[in-house]
Amino acid sequence: MALTQTVTIINNSGKIISTGKQLAGIFKEAKASYQEKKAAIKADRELPEESPLQTVPVEPPIPRPRR
Repeated sequence: MALTQTVTIINNSGKIISTGKQLAGIFKEAKASYQEKKAAIKADRELPEESPLQTVPVEPPIPRPRR
């Protein structure tokens, strides 16, 4: 036996603001937006971080002879 429920939001004057179907659409849209933003953040984190300064290899110092 399947139960069907509808949520209806009514304001103080008795006007119907939204129904369950509208709310489901809003939640689906919000979830899709969240997933898209999450994927963008994950892609940004996976990119190698580039340093604003370029690193130059430094040669080790030449040892001075002891006296």
